[in-house]
Amino acid sequence: MAKVSYGPKVQERTKRFLEALLAYANDELENTECLQIKFNWKTENELVIETQVRFLTQLTHLDAYKGKLNTEQIKEAIHRLEDLKILKDNRPGDKGLHGWYFTLTLWHSRQEQAANLKRFDLEWERLRSQKIQPARCSNNHSLQNPEKVPEIYNDRGVENYLNYQLPEAVSDFSKALKLDPNFAETHYNLGLIYEDLRDFERAGSEYRLAMLGGLAAAYNNLARLHILNKDYAAAVDLLFKGLKLAEYEAENYALRKNLGWARLGQGRYAEAKAELMIAIDLDDKKASAYGLLAQALEELGEKTEALLAWENCLKYASSYQPDEDTWIDLARQRLAENQQ
Repeated sequence: MAKVSYGPKVQERTKRFLEALLAYANDELENTECLQIKFNWKTENELVIETQVRFLTQLTHLDAYKGKLNTEQIKEAIHRLEDLKILKDNRPGDKGLHGWYFTLTLWHSRQEQAANLKRFDLEWERLRSQKIQPARCSNNHSLQNPEKVPEIYNDRGVENYLNYQLPEAVSDFSKALKLDPNFAETHYNLGLIYEDLRDFERAGSEYRLAMLGGLAAAYNNLARLHILNKDYAAAVDLLFKGLKLAEYEAENYALRKNLGWARLGQGRYAEAKAELMIAIDLDDKKASAYGLLAQALEELGEKTEALLAWENCLKYASSYQPDEDTWIDLARQRLAENQQ
């Protein structure tokens, strides 16, 4: 049996498939007359789909991305959505090879697409972490004494955080740290909460403690706080250290993007451009790197390339992402100025 992957490419394809389904069911796509995809919104967040694989592959040909997913990639995406427990296969026991009949149960209402896609990323990362580190809670002593396992409180805290129950999440994380004061992942999670609450001083303190556990993401997030305070030298130092620890493309993207941001703040525009191009090579569907790259290109006098970067920034930006929301108005302004 082939090993199941939860890497960034599979994540990207699965997210694209989910996004295409929601766009189709919300009547946001054009030229869909050829698609024989029956759908029914049973509730505001429960969608029933009945179709064949070939129509699902054609559906991805109509979305905003290049190319289309093939049959095996569609099946893979369906199974990964099952792993995330938002897709239920409704086919009878003698499941056919090409027909599909399933129910999607979203985390948020059908109209909140950005919120659903953000939750997808959070749940995917959580699932990936569970698959990569299954041994953390697997010893017999831990299973016999569940209330003594900090990982259990940490997982409960993550669940509450994902459901926007922040006081409960803080309580769970605090219990985890009482059992293991050096639990790096929990310090990192607390940092996320304090950052959401705009308590940047406490967020920074938690990220520093998480750094002691070698978490690349903690280096990245603390560096970002330094960038917001215009302490670019401190940010650069942290980002280079984080790059030595990064294991995944998503981590590398964030570190390279922020390194480009810091170099932009330092006025080192050629270096900023180089780092941001690396970030875009790692993930070409995130707005922030394009917005930062556009500014670096403007400073370098590369106006045509800058406009293209602004277009991509606006194309992929989401107002639900604070950093991306920052660039939306600026992108619109630059593009409007070019049309005058």
